[in-house]
Amino acid sequence: MPQQAAMAAHAYDSDANLDGRTDDEQEHQEPPQSKAQSRTSKIKSFRIRTVSTFVLIGSFLGFIWSGHVPLMLMIFCIQFAMVRELFRLAQKAQQEYAIEAEQRQGRRGLRKAKLGSSQQWYFFGVAAFWMYLRFVKNQLVVEITSSAKLAHLFGWVMRRHSLLAYLLYTAGFVTFVLRLQKRMYMYQFGQYAWTHMILLVVFIPSSFFVSNIFDGLMWFLLPCSLVIINDIGAYLFGICFGHRKLIQLSPKKTWEGFIGGCITTVVASWYLAGFMSRFKWMTCPRTVCHLLMFGHTCLSNFLLVRNFLQRR
Repeated sequence: MPQQAAMAAHAYDSDANLDGRTDDEQEHQEPPQSKAQSRTSKIKSFRIRTVSTFVLIGSFLGFIWSGHVPLMLMIFCIQFAMVRELFRLAQKAQQEYAIEAEQRQGRRGLRKAKLGSSQQWYFFGVAAFWMYLRFVKNQLVVEITSSAKLAHLFGWVMRRHSLLAYLLYTAGFVTFVLRLQKRMYMYQFGQYAWTHMILLVVFIPSSFFVSNIFDGLMWFLLPCSLVIINDIGAYLFGICFGHRKLIQLSPKKTWEGFIGGCITTVVASWYLAGFMSRFKWMTCPRTVCHLLMFGHTCLSNFLLVRNFLQRR
């Protein structure tokens, strides 16, 4: 009995801390450490976001400085990245049909029936050809045809742009029909539908962006700037004052950040729109391919002139 009591006392002493606290007391005192860790993680996240924000804004300003055409190329690169990711998601969504098709036709039959990344990217190329050459034809035809070499190279293509786009798409559709196999229709038409829905979702909004760029950089830059300002304002207000959760989908979003971002965006839109409308190179439509935009003049939009006079 004395030995058992000594062992129990030794075990109690080993469980206790140097200052006499037990494990239960130690667990009760852990929240200050977790608060310190969360504060450190917030500071680290703030630093990373700050550096990445300046890098992205600097890159964006570089594209704006370059002009309308580099901005159009930037949108094309973003489209390419979006379509590549969506094509991967489509393959995962069609995985069940692919397993059923492989069981029916075997792996060799599945390869024949599969639309394939090459054909998907072919339709992407046709959509890009139709969309971007249309803007070149409508907005940059003066610059392209002013050079004899460029006129000879692109003149024939631009005159038959719609017909060529139609023929290219028809060739892709005929290739798809020739690859159809029995008992594989659901899988094949599913791939075909996924490809076209992805291209529609990506290219239709992007065509509006490019159209706004050629109508005047302000109509593209102002909405993008307000989105950036809203994100920064919501993040800062959420970090400083956020306590109430906004939605379960994004647990870090708070009502304080949402309201702060809205107020910041409304205030910034008033001053930012007035500031941008003062510069000709922000409001003038672009009809040439020069890289730097400064020095370009045009007749100001009546709406911008009236608002500018009212502000004064």
